[in-house]
Amino acid sequence: MRKILLGTTAVVGAALIAPMAMAQMPVTVEPPRALAGSAAGLTVRLGGYFDFRAGLVGDDADRNSVVAGTGVNQRRFGRQRVDFQSDMELNVFVDGKASNGLQYGLVMEFQIDNVGAGGPGTSLDTDEFYGFVSHPAFGTLRFGDEDGAGNLLQVRTPLIRGADTDNYWDEFTFRSGGDASPSFFTALSDGSDSTKIIYLSPQFFGFDFGVSYAPNTGEGERFALGTAVNSVTSSVPTAVGQRDRSSLRNEISAGVRYRGTFGGVGIAASLVGMQSDSQQRYAALNSNLANRVTAYSGGLQLSAFGFTVGGEYTWGDYSGISVGRAAIVRGREQSNQWVAGATYTIPGTPVQLGGFYGRATQDNGIGFADRKQTIYGGGLNYAVAPGMTAYLTYTHLRDQNEVSGGAYVDNNQAAAGTQRNRNLDVYLAGFRIAF
Repeated sequence: MRKILLGTTAVVGAALIAPMAMAQMPVTVEPPRALAGSAAGLTVRLGGYFDFRAGLVGDDADRNSVVAGTGVNQRRFGRQRVDFQSDMELNVFVDGKASNGLQYGLVMEFQIDNVGAGGPGTSLDTDEFYGFVSHPAFGTLRFGDEDGAGNLLQVRTPLIRGADTDNYWDEFTFRSGGDASPSFFTALSDGSDSTKIIYLSPQFFGFDFGVSYAPNTGEGERFALGTAVNSVTSSVPTAVGQRDRSSLRNEISAGVRYRGTFGGVGIAASLVGMQSDSQQRYAALNSNLANRVTAYSGGLQLSAFGFTVGGEYTWGDYSGISVGRAAIVRGREQSNQWVAGATYTIPGTPVQLGGFYGRATQDNGIGFADRKQTIYGGGLNYAVAPGMTAYLTYTHLRDQNEVSGGAYVDNNQAAAGTQRNRNLDVYLAGFRIAF
C-alpha cells in the first residue's frame, strides 16, 4: 500500500476543511499546537481493490421468469445466462503512535454497493469505518462501524478467491422472497457492521480473544434504520428509529482463537458466538416470535506442504439466510450447517487450487418440511503479477423445500404456501487488482 505522509499543518488543514466547507458545515478550529503535534505523528495509507468477473448462470428460478405481452400474445423467456460485474473498494488507514507506545488511528472503507431497483444501480457508501487505540500489552479497542468480535476471530473453511460459500457467485443469482442471498453458508453475524465497541486482546501462548457490544443494528450517523413498518397503533407507515426496538438489540459477540505451529504443521482454531434480543415492533404483532437470537461456530484449519484443510460447524437459534441476523420461532429446532474444504498451492508456481462441500438445515415450522441446502464448488487462482490475481471457479447449490407464495408467515402454525426445490450452477472467470 502506498504511503502518503502528511508533514505540514497546511496539508492537513486543507484536507479537513475542504469537505466540510462543501457540505456547509461549521468548521472547528483546533489549537495550532495540538494540530501540529497530531499531524507530525500520523501516517495516511491508501489501499483497496478492483474486481471484474464474468458469470455463466444456470438457475431453476430463471426459467420462464420474464413475461412479455398479454393475453394470446403473451410470451415467457428465461433470464439471460451471461452477465458481467465490476466491484471496487477504497480503504484509508490513518495511524499514529504516542511516545508511551500507544497506537491510535482510524480505518475508512469506501465501496461501490448494489442499491437495487429504482436507483442508479451502484452507489458509493461506507463498509467499515472506525477509530481505534491499541497497545501491545493491553490489546485493541475499536469503536465505530465494524464487524463483531466473533466474526473477526472466526476461523472458517479454507477457500480460494472466487470459489466461496456465499460471496462472488451468489451476486449473479436471483433473490427470492425476503432472502438477501440464496446461500445459508455465511459467517457469524454475516459481517454486520452496526455501530459498536470492540475489544481484541493481544496474543498470548498462541491464544487471543475478543468481545463486542452493539445496542441495535444502526450504522453511521443515521438516526433511522432506513426502513418503514406499520405503527403498532396505526396502519400508516412510519419511520423506524434505531431505538424503536425494530431491530436486533443488545447484541453481544465474543470469541477465542488459537494460532500456532507444531512440527511444521500450522494450526488455527476458534470458538465464537453471539446473542441478541430480537425486535419487539413489527408490521403485524406476532407473539410467537422468540425473545433472543443465538449463534455459535467452531472452526479449524491445518496447513502443511502447501495444503490447507479444515472446516466449520455453525448452529443456534436463528432463521433466514444470514447466520444470527433473524429470530427463530418458539418451538422450532435450531438451525445448523457445516462446510469442509481444502486449498493447495503448487510448489514453484503461482497456481492455487481449492474446493469445498457443505450442508445446512433450517426448520420451516409445522406443516412444512425442513429447508435443506447442499453446496459444493472449486476452482483455481493464478497470480498474474504482484497484486493481480486471475480466477476460474464453479459453484453448485441445491436448495430444497424453500417456502414461497401464499400467506406464509414466520410462526409455528401451518400456513398457506408452497415449497419448491431449486438448483443453481454458476461459472465465474475474473481478475482482481489489489493495492
